[in-house]
Amino acid sequence: MNYLQRTTPAAMCGSAATIFDTAVHAAISQLTGFHLDASQWEQAGFAIRDGGLGLRAAVANADAAYLGSRAATRERCEAIRVGHRWDGQIPGSWISAATARCNEVLGHAGTAGRIHSDQHASTQTQTQVGQLVDAARVVLWEQSVPADAKCRRHAYAGPVAGKVLLATPSQTLDKHLSTAEFNLEVALRLGVDVFEGGSPRPFRGLLLDTPGRHALSCMAGGDAVFLHNSVRDLVYDFCRRGRLRPALEANDLLQGFSLPDGRRRPADVLLCATSALPAGLPDGSRMPSNRRVALDFAVINALGPSHWQATFHSIGEAASAYAEHKRRHLNTASLCEEAGLVFQPVVLTAQGAVTKEAAALFHRIAEAVSAAEGSSPARLYEDLLERLAVLTSRANGRAVARRLLQVGVDAPLAGAAMAQNLLRDPADF
Repeated sequence: MNYLQRTTPAAMCGSAATIFDTAVHAAISQLTGFHLDASQWEQAGFAIRDGGLGLRAAVANADAAYLGSRAATRERCEAIRVGHRWDGQIPGSWISAATARCNEVLGHAGTAGRIHSDQHASTQTQTQVGQLVDAARVVLWEQSVPADAKCRRHAYAGPVAGKVLLATPSQTLDKHLSTAEFNLEVALRLGVDVFEGGSPRPFRGLLLDTPGRHALSCMAGGDAVFLHNSVRDLVYDFCRRGRLRPALEANDLLQGFSLPDGRRRPADVLLCATSALPAGLPDGSRMPSNRRVALDFAVINALGPSHWQATFHSIGEAASAYAEHKRRHLNTASLCEEAGLVFQPVVLTAQGAVTKEAAALFHRIAEAVSAAEGSSPARLYEDLLERLAVLTSRANGRAVARRLLQVGVDAPLAGAAMAQNLLRDPADF
């Protein structure tokens, strides 16, 4: 289909693209058991970085693919065939028609960019055209859906969110999801109901929300603590490999300071050999000094009641705001500064995103491991992110499964049967 669209005008392959999209939709419905409505299916067509599943509709991609292909082959075609020309300025030509359709989408979305059809446009690539049109389609989608759907997309479009969908499944490397875990990931991302309305909330006797979001932030039952400790331990292992001399839950770091509760442990992981960290990164960030660094981890639900408004306002804002909250809380950052420590919040979300400063820290850790082991820092960075994503997705499945079993109803996601599949070890329950 990609080749057909790059070599054939949309007017000649439009019906084939429609049939293809319908078949993909049917396949996803059959594999997951979900009956996606129009807005959910459109979101599934967004790029993973935009909060979708990357199942870009062939119909939506046809014009960008054709324009990019014509631009990429113009010079060679002119060298081969004397009569070949870029006919974008001729009314009714395939190039001008494709350009007009793309600009119509951009115009409806109110975006500033436009695609040109003159001779200079022959340098544009399929990626450039496609990204413009894709961004416009996201804007149009957000204008047509409820506020909560827009907020949900923002949560799944945060920095590095979606790594769990990009990781190569491997049981050997323990980077795979079960079918039930994958289905839950898709359901949470697209807004498919997880619980039936009116089901009692385990541990508290209230009612569960149908999208299943409460399970991702509920402190009852120990699920949130389990995920926090799993993330902490994984990063600790990478730091140990990078010879950063990490220490878990170091005590007495603020000894001698007057503290409200008499004791404080600001470091989930304390890095004692920070000279092994690289001095700078492509994003321009640098370590303040070679002092010890106190890493304080947190996993928040970007769609939880206390973070929903920030997530709705801007992608990634909830996690960044919570990192600042951790710095200000009980004056932790200032106290660490006085004690000669660098206090570094590391905030992740249940939707798989991280703050930009956390992503920069992970880059540094990957560089340190690379220096110690001789492996690729880029590959180590991706490996760390993928493992964090898998851990988070599994923890989400466990939290939902425990509540499915507690309420004992046939919820939209196959109820107790799905719950049993989500629990990798029956002893977890």
